[in-house]
Amino acid sequence: MDEMKEKKSGNAVKFIIPAAIGIALVALLLIVAVATGNLGGNPGKTLAQAVDKTFTLSGDALKETWQMDEYTDMFKDEQMHIDADIDLSGLGNIAIQFDKDQDRCGMLMGVGYYGVSILEANLYVDEEEMRLGIPEWIDYVFYVDFATYNEDIEAFIETYDIDDDLADELRVLGETLQDRDVAGDAEIDESLEEAFEQLQDALRGMCSGAEIAKTDSKKLTVNGKERNCKGYVVTIGESGTVEFFRTYKEIYQSNEAFQNYFDQIMIATAGAELEHDLVLEAFDLLADACAEAGDIQVYCYIYDGVLAQICFESGEISFEWNICGGNFPLENMDLTFAYDSEGFVIKRSGSLNGTDYEAEYQISVGDEELIFTAELDKENGDFRFEFEEDYYFSILLKGKIEKTVPGSEYAIIIDTFKVDNEEILYGDITVSNECGKIEVPEGDLRNVLKMTEDDWYDILWELSYYLY
Repeated sequence: MDEMKEKKSGNAVKFIIPAAIGIALVALLLIVAVATGNLGGNPGKTLAQAVDKTFTLSGDALKETWQMDEYTDMFKDEQMHIDADIDLSGLGNIAIQFDKDQDRCGMLMGVGYYGVSILEANLYVDEEEMRLGIPEWIDYVFYVDFATYNEDIEAFIETYDIDDDLADELRVLGETLQDRDVAGDAEIDESLEEAFEQLQDALRGMCSGAEIAKTDSKKLTVNGKERNCKGYVVTIGESGTVEFFRTYKEIYQSNEAFQNYFDQIMIATAGAELEHDLVLEAFDLLADACAEAGDIQVYCYIYDGVLAQICFESGEISFEWNICGGNFPLENMDLTFAYDSEGFVIKRSGSLNGTDYEAEYQISVGDEELIFTAELDKENGDFRFEFEEDYYFSILLKGKIEKTVPGSEYAIIIDTFKVDNEEILYGDITVSNECGKIEVPEGDLRNVLKMTEDDWYDILWELSYYLY
């Protein structure tokens, strides 16, 4: 293997770990397959009932904790209204009004400083175009024509000699704008549903030849005590896992909606944008690893009808998920996934004392560690979210959730938002499901992708004259 190939493969392996999509995914999806009864037989039914009980009890407990069930169908009519009044900690304030219906969206934004208006802007987006007006400053309205975006952006890149990386980002931005969910929610949902159905079919194919049987019991810590847990082993054939990852790769390549969905999850998990070919190579590596591992045996342990542990080890691959319980099965747990010398660990600890709820997540990748903490007072809606990365970077969000109109409107009062202990902003945000008036910016239209340097100089001259 040459140096470039070695480097790419190494990067792909590093991608697999933080993304947590390796053989661990097979194990997690397997228990879902068991829950739907795909494996059958008495041991299979017992395991299926344990899976169902584990997630049902945990899901119900979390719903009861956050008490947001009544807002589940809040946006079923595809209408939204947001009012935000944000103070930038002595640097001024921003007022935002955002409205969205089935076909378009608009945002009015005002920036002020000690009661004096500095800037007013109007952003409008529909399926055909995007417009931006700054009425107090200039008479021009900047716009982007989605129908000609691909041609316009190439001309723009050539005119301004944009470097390759930025050019690629602009192309992706155009695709995002043209595929946004202003009017395409139904199509995106349909594409995602199709992808998930294909994955489910692939999973059924993988599990169709699987065997499940009882195995030795095991002592594990559940609800703070050492318990004797019943054991079950699921054996999955080599060809099934290899074919599963190949199918997964094909779905990722062919379904754009699923690809975007998958990429966003991976970016959120890995903390960086992922190269497309790196993701594809990761799937190939996983398929190769499954082929080398041969048949896989996944061990599941149950206590009191609830999952207590899922684990397996095969060559350089190992996976262990301990479900330690508490107020509900998944309240305290840890998941460890290792491939070669790389390790990925997620730990969740939680507690509910009266109306005070707290949960902490620790994510470790190699020597790096991320910690996320959530606290909520169920009675008055006070919350506190904190994110910390290796003590070098931290974010704190503290405030309150008010159910102003149950089912159709709620307010988020931000007491403080800090980055590295420095307050950035505070303010109020109100969200409702009644779309207000959407204003379309009017004026001298200028396609920003076709403007020359002279055009920009003329506009900058007008802006400087206004500011003066």
